[in-house]
Amino acid sequence: MSTSPTDPEPRRSRRLFAAVIVLAAVSSLAVTALLINIFERKQEGKNPFYRVVELNDTIDDPATWAKNFPLQYDLYMRTVDMQRTKYGGSEAMPDCPIHAVLWSKTGAIRDLGTLPGDLLSGAVAINLFGKVVGTSGNSAVSQYYSSTGVGEGGVEVVGRAFIWEPRRGMRDLNMLIPVSDWVLNSVSDINVWGQIVGSGTLNGESHGFLLTPQ
Repeated sequence: MSTSPTDPEPRRSRRLFAAVIVLAAVSSLAVTALLINIFERKQEGKNPFYRVVELNDTIDDPATWAKNFPLQYDLYMRTVDMQRTKYGGSEAMPDCPIHAVLWSKTGAIRDLGTLPGDLLSGAVAINLFGKVVGTSGNSAVSQYYSSTGVGEGGVEVVGRAFIWEPRRGMRDLNMLIPVSDWVLNSVSDINVWGQIVGSGTLNGESHGFLLTPQ
């Protein structure tokens, strides 16, 4: 009875097949880990702060918001004064439910909210791309427009200048400029190129400003 040597080809094929499976599994895990990492980085980009406490729209204590937004809180403290200071300030109007809103063509109203730690906001202008500018703060002043002695009253929010965009929401303009002694308190208009004009204080003195996006 004769014997024939074992054919090594099937064994080699099985080893190659197993190696391919292992390599595919490792590659899949690597791609999955990469996608998860990218997603986490994007989420961090949307929330560029260290979360110390959980926040929601029902929390109106600025000191609580300060734990997550210390830089914004510092700017808020410069404009919260009941009396006028070198940074601005005004008499507060408590329990005044004022929010900036955006009206659509269909008549729907969208609440634009406020900057962190603020209770009031007011919009003053919008450009062709839907970018809205205004002021967010915790105080407001009454206005009275009249040329004949009979006019209409209004309220102007005093605090920090903001820009609102559909994809990014409301942002403090003071956080979008290079670090300086400027405090941007209010805005007047925004054009189609995104240039913004308004007023603020520089080294304690009132000045007008022009912001040009780069």
